[in-house]
Amino acid sequence: MLDTWFSSGLWPFSTLGWGNGEALKGVKWFESDMEEFYPNSLLITGFDILFFWVARMLMMGEKLTGELPWAPIYLHALVPGIGTHGGRKGLFPKIPKGANGFIRIPFWKAIGSEGRN
Repeated sequence: MLDTWFSSGLWPFSTLGWGNGEALKGVKWFESDMEEFYPNSLLITGFDILFFWVARMLMMGEKLTGELPWAPIYLHALVPGIGTHGGRKGLFPKIPKGANGFIRIPFWKAIGSEGRN
């Protein structure tokens, strides 16, 4: 079993059959998958996982396949889910829904209270 932090770096190409040998070939992956989908064209992700996952995927992708998994990487702000704290306790209270079903988010929450969203 691989460590989560290590195996996350393998995700962009191991899901396409890299390193699998003949195991599950034609069932979970096809020989053309690497050619067709790696490198991919774009990664869009929240800024919070830049170092933990994205950096590992870039470094391991280039080292093991000779190519970066993505050319551009677009980072976006974190958006808390309905009724959650956005993954950080105490930062956001639960977000109430209005009578019409829309989520009411005060302006300061929409632009980010920490200056990084």
